[in-house]
Amino acid sequence: MSSAISDVLDYRIPARMRELEAFVRLGSALENSSQSQDIIVDLGNNSYSISNHRFLLHPLADAAAIISRGLLNFLGLSSRAGNLEARPLTRPDDLKMTDLGLSWLSVSSATSNWPFSSVDAEAKLMLCILCADKVSAHLTLQSAASNSIDIASLVDAADFVNQLVNREVYLALGLPPVIFDDQSAHGSVAALSS
Repeated sequence: MSSAISDVLDYRIPARMRELEAFVRLGSALENSSQSQDIIVDLGNNSYSISNHRFLLHPLADAAAIISRGLLNFLGLSSRAGNLEARPLTRPDDLKMTDLGLSWLSVSSATSNWPFSSVDAEAKLMLCILCADKVSAHLTLQSAASNSIDIASLVDAADFVNQLVNREVYLALGLPPVIFDDQSAHGSVAALSS
């Protein structure tokens, strides 16, 4: 395996998946946090008081939507006229599945063989694309509310994108999946108390 491909598999894709994992682990907790209590973040010798949970929630949600869309495009999935389709949108310097010796995904292969219906799988993927296109990556007349996008649904969809990348890239190449637990080289986000 070339060093460029190794870099993509060992660092570049896991870094994007880590951004999704941060949103998956913290999105619902931030959404449900008390509005009257500051969030305290300790970083080394400094502590920061965040007065509104949206200072963390909205950047995490925007990143999750945009990163999800980017990973789906890497897999060869995009949308046209509100439908998920196997249509890679690439530029000459974009990384793509074919760079790893893998084929682009079809919609049916991406949405099949999950513990939920292929219709639900497609809806999760479309939610990521729609949120990135209409809420996060561009300022449009539409909003999350006007598109019925809520944090819980976006958390679920971002988690699904990570599962899809693991199945269609890492497991397809015979590599261990990218996981985020206390034993992982990729790190983890864990609640210290509940």
